[in-house]
Amino acid sequence: MVEAENPLRQLIQTSYTAPHTIVDQDGFALGEQEILENLLDSMTVTELRKIAKRRVWSLSGTRKDGLVVQMATHMLNSRDDEAVLTQLSQNEQLLLSATHTLFNLNTTLYLEQFQHVWQLVLGKKGSAKRYVSALADLGLLYEVEDAYGDGGLYRPILPLSEKVLPVMPLLPTEKTAVSPTP
Repeated sequence: MVEAENPLRQLIQTSYTAPHTIVDQDGFALGEQEILENLLDSMTVTELRKIAKRRVWSLSGTRKDGLVVQMATHMLNSRDDEAVLTQLSQNEQLLLSATHTLFNLNTTLYLEQFQHVWQLVLGKKGSAKRYVSALADLGLLYEVEDAYGDGGLYRPILPLSEKVLPVMPLLPTEKTAVSPTP
């Protein structure tokens, strides 16, 4: 028996920012709402409710398909809402800003990239994993498996708007050297 292709796996292999169209198994183009619903449908009800709780969205009903539609609608309607940043802790904001500045969060990133930013760029100690998990709990990222079935890869659930994504000045603002005078 051949197992049906997992829609999440199909979405993982296709970037939202790719110049091509995402199609279903019959070759029909999928709209953004449908793509998002397919991705959200691969999550558990607990994960969906966790995101909704953190984002202060109310969901009604208990059927997963209804929750998925409600979540997709909330996400699409709030994609440019800068208030999402106020729901982040200072460390989550720092990690989000610095990682986006260096790597662009609208791509797939390894946990190691977040860890690199956390320790070497921001000078923080310990693991960045809990802050990356907090960004996932807010519905900004989700964890995917790589080609070998290992986790540790993260993608945005939706492309994050430039209005929402902060950019961090990472270069020193003071002069570090004096130019020689003639």
